[in-house]
Amino acid sequence: GEGGGLGGGGGGGGGGCEWVELATSGPAVKRAHHSGGVVSDATLLIFSGQDETLITRRTLSSLDLRTATWSSVPLPTDTPPHPSPRIDGAAAAVRGVGLVVFGGVGEDF
Repeated sequence: GEGGGLGGGGGGGGGGCEWVELATSGPAVKRAHHSGGVVSDATLLIFSGQDETLITRRTLSSLDLRTATWSSVPLPTDTPPHPSPRIDGAAAAVRGVGLVVFGGVGEDF
């Protein structure tokens, strides 16, 4: 998979940051207009977004930041309320809760 992040920096405000490519494994999902956040010391969650065909998909993917491994996370489907697919929502990781997604545009956009 592809991805990356800013490394270094030292917090001095004088630069020193560089883009570092992160080689990942597992079923990475290509998405645009998704929401995500780091919900634990080493877990990045990515919710929904558009795929390569511009279809809005209802998916939840997890990247283990220690092993750089992607996995698919099952979402509830049988009982409401359950998260609806969306693009351009805002997300925040909330300790003790998980990933909170607010707003965005649903499939009826």
